[in-house]
Amino acid sequence: MQTPSHGRRPCANGSGAWWFRVTDGPSDDRDRRAVETIIGVALPRAWPRGAWPAGTRVRVVHDRAWHGPWLQEFSGTVSAMAAPVPIRNPRAEAGELEYWVEFDQPQRDADGDGPYRKALIWARYLVADEDRTRPRRLPTA
Repeated sequence: MQTPSHGRRPCANGSGAWWFRVTDGPSDDRDRRAVETIIGVALPRAWPRGAWPAGTRVRVVHDRAWHGPWLQEFSGTVSAMAAPVPIRNPRAEAGELEYWVEFDQPQRDADGDGPYRKALIWARYLVADEDRTRPRRLPTA
């Protein structure tokens, strides 16, 4: 599904995924303001206990069941733009988080759309480079 981008505004698809096209220059503050303007509420700033901190190097990986959601696997960094939050979707695991990730290089999604420089990515598609054992979801108890 191709979603147009206008200026510095982020794109969203029907599943609630957000990303920024390469034509937008990197800026967590500018990106945060753009998303907050579109959704009409402030993005969370309080980092949940047990979540990977901003600056964590991650590898974005394919889903085990299909070759997506990105065209290829690649590296990036957890962004300080907004704190990770539990995913509100029936397909999410209990307590699964979604993180804003800034990509090392522009990337295309599995449909070939893009290129994008940053996206909101479910934790199941992330592996931390420095510590592959950290939890990717909040404790449920």
